[in-house]
Amino acid sequence: MKNILSVFIRENQRLKKLVILFVLLCAFSWLSSAIINIPADQPTIQAGIDAAVIGDTVLVQPGTYYENINFEGKDITVASLLLTTGNEDYIHYTIIDGNQNGSVVTLENDETNDAVLTGFTIQNGSGNVWGSGAIGGGIYIYQSSPSLISLNIKYNIAIAGGGIYFISPSHAYIEDVRISKNHAYVTGGGLMINSVFGNSDITFSVDNKCNIYNNSAGFEADVRITDHNTIIQEVIVDTFSVLNPDNNYVSPEQNLELFIDNEWQGRIEQDLYVDPTGNDNNSGLTEDDPLRTIQWALTKIKADEDNPRNIYLAPGIYSPETNGELFALNIRSYVNIIGSGIDETILQGALGNGIFLYGEEDYSHTISNLTIRDNAVVHQSSLSFWDASIDLKNLKVENCANETGNTIACMRNARLNNVFLLNNVGRSPLSISKDFDDNPIVDMNNVKIIGHQPLNGSLGGSGGFLISGAEYVKITNSLVVNNSSFDNEMPKSCIHFGGNQRVDFFNNTIVDNSNTGGTISFSDGGEVNIKNSIIRKGNSQYLFQTRNNDIEPTIVNIEHSNIQGGTNPSIIHMAGVGEYQVEFNWGEGIIDEIPLFVGGDDEYNPLYYQLAEGSPGIDAGIADTTGLFIPPWDLLYNHRVWDGDNNGSAIIDLGCYEYGAPEYVELGEPEIIIPTKIEMSNYPNPFNPSTTISFSLTHSGQVELVVYNIKGQKVKTLIDCYMSPGRNEAVWNGTDDNNNKVSSGIYFYKITAGENSEMKKMVLIK
Repeated sequence: MKNILSVFIRENQRLKKLVILFVLLCAFSWLSSAIINIPADQPTIQAGIDAAVIGDTVLVQPGTYYENINFEGKDITVASLLLTTGNEDYIHYTIIDGNQNGSVVTLENDETNDAVLTGFTIQNGSGNVWGSGAIGGGIYIYQSSPSLISLNIKYNIAIAGGGIYFISPSHAYIEDVRISKNHAYVTGGGLMINSVFGNSDITFSVDNKCNIYNNSAGFEADVRITDHNTIIQEVIVDTFSVLNPDNNYVSPEQNLELFIDNEWQGRIEQDLYVDPTGNDNNSGLTEDDPLRTIQWALTKIKADEDNPRNIYLAPGIYSPETNGELFALNIRSYVNIIGSGIDETILQGALGNGIFLYGEEDYSHTISNLTIRDNAVVHQSSLSFWDASIDLKNLKVENCANETGNTIACMRNARLNNVFLLNNVGRSPLSISKDFDDNPIVDMNNVKIIGHQPLNGSLGGSGGFLISGAEYVKITNSLVVNNSSFDNEMPKSCIHFGGNQRVDFFNNTIVDNSNTGGTISFSDGGEVNIKNSIIRKGNSQYLFQTRNNDIEPTIVNIEHSNIQGGTNPSIIHMAGVGEYQVEFNWGEGIIDEIPLFVGGDDEYNPLYYQLAEGSPGIDAGIADTTGLFIPPWDLLYNHRVWDGDNNGSAIIDLGCYEYGAPEYVELGEPEIIIPTKIEMSNYPNPFNPSTTISFSLTHSGQVELVVYNIKGQKVKTLIDCYMSPGRNEAVWNGTDDNNNKVSSGIYFYKITAGENSEMKKMVLIK
């Protein structure tokens, strides 16, 4: 027999509660259904459910019940005294607390709309295990269609669906449900509908509306609906976090339609300050009135392209234990997170899934001046940027374990400056790959990758880094030592370049790595230029590993470098599709000698790999560094070009360190003497799809070349580095800083050197 309670509530929502109560009591009497009182008849709610049969009501007295309940396939009503009194206070006085011991409420046995849960606060759930994670912190619904009415769902945590998780097909009914203050380590902090097994259609009441706000997650903090649904899911609410939510709050898929009456709170269009000793009730507008958690600052702040914002982090440890920090942090476009120093501000020890930072479709943000350490995650990366760019500066990531993920993973543009990856475990310390239409641009300077170990069973990866599908890759002053990759998966190498259009690999030290394959592997076309570097295979079987392909040849140009084996190194050619193999071109200055490092007691100390007196790498680099666009400092921020052997000629050294050079900052910025009229031009003009900008410098100095649109808005920075005198070129391919194609029209390119600048016009025609 159908449960009269659920039918009546659905079909008579507009009637007053007293009328509802009267009719319901009559219905109970007519049907002679049992009412099981908790705790008078049964000691726990679950015991009441166990004793109930279809059509019964489990009526719960006020109090806190520490248990995790399962409807066990029964179409029954589980209710507080809200049902018999109409008093909404009973929602808050009658609490089912999951005690972080799984989902608070589970419906997974084909329950229908006649299974009703009403009148409770649902809190402190941790989700039911699904695969390698736990989902549905508050309520877990698997292929069932219950009625959820007048509930307060809060303080629940799971990997996905912190508040409620639906797995299709589900045709649930939801009325007067408040979903707030829930968290997901990955996605769907408030509500997630996973339609992997078929369409779901969750019916939201239009008369007694729900409220979904102030939830948090790595992305899509309030509502996540997977794109398997082929029907449009309507979400009808009185209050949502914001009136016009983006992908930080909801799924961007076309199968979701939102109807929002009110927003929970306006966001703050100012910089914010956070201190682990602060208070989230503070304004956060000054250092003296800081917020307590980074997550709350990200929830409150508002930024856009014209108004970027900063979140400043005070010194201290940010973790679940110290200040209640919830990870993953949902990175926002145009919002920079700035610590107080690489050893002063520490993000530590994520709970649950263990992701620290998560970005999806987020651009133009910087993470800087802090350390990230001590977490474990299974199917994600510690710093995961899905369809998002990264800009990391003065950052250390250490002691993070990623079973099948990477320490840092990025699928868009990546810029890393003074980034230290130390003693992490998993696939690759750093993975940058093209998974979307645009080819990323990668700029790595002063990066240290040391002590990486594979986790047994991880799905391949490199011991150092893997970069594939990029338009341009530039790596300078970087140290990759004492790393290992998993033996049984490809690529069996410390560093892998695959299908990049061009790679400039200058002044890097790659030694003492352990891999069964090559120290560096190449595949899938493109040009790789290796200069002024030290590459030794350590315990690897081969120095280079290659794979042929059917697209185009991979060209590797090497000069002025210390290569183990010289111009005849150990190379293994792997089988591949097509006739094109990797071609090596050996230029001048190739040596094969023991590098002679400073050494010491700790080979994991980066300073171990400084050049010692008499090293063959001193002053052995390219005499003229024009066009290399290298920074003016080495890995220690000492002067990059220095007369190390005191022969009167300053020539760059091999590797990431410059022997005998003083600190760059002590000498200050060199004087820049550039004529007021800088010689520059571009050809072709008009152009499609790219144009080459040529310019001449008379002296060394810091140079910036930027493209602007006709409104004066910055489109793309082409050059921002220290440059030597002479004639130089830069190519603009008609994309912005996020590597998105720009429209036809008039653009301006402006070069700035010291106090002098020059601007010219160019026209893009499509």
